Amino acid sequence: MPEIEDVLNFVYSNWDLGECSIRNYLVELAKQCWIEEEGFGGKRPFGNSGWKWHVYFALAEGGFVAGAKDDDGHWEDVDEESAEAIILACFERLQSI
Repeated sequence: MPEIEDVLNFVYSNWDLGECSIRNYLVELAKQCWIEEEGFGGKRPFGNSGWKWHVYFALAEGGFVAGAKDDDGHWEDVDEESAEAIILACFERLQSI
């Protein structure tokens, strides 16, 4: 398991929020849920579906989980089990602040 602070501080730019850290992304996700209440679009919280995969791809880009890119350089395969465990650890860390 990587250092969770390193994961939270990793900056990624290939998601709907633009360039931001994984920490900021997770906080914005929770903030959207709070603001939109029962209208929260879990399938498309920032406009596009697949948002969970964007987090997984950020983890792969940062070298926190194994992954593979296709011939065009796009992530196509990521270790989902490890990614899920890391993100849950990130939420635990955010909760302890």
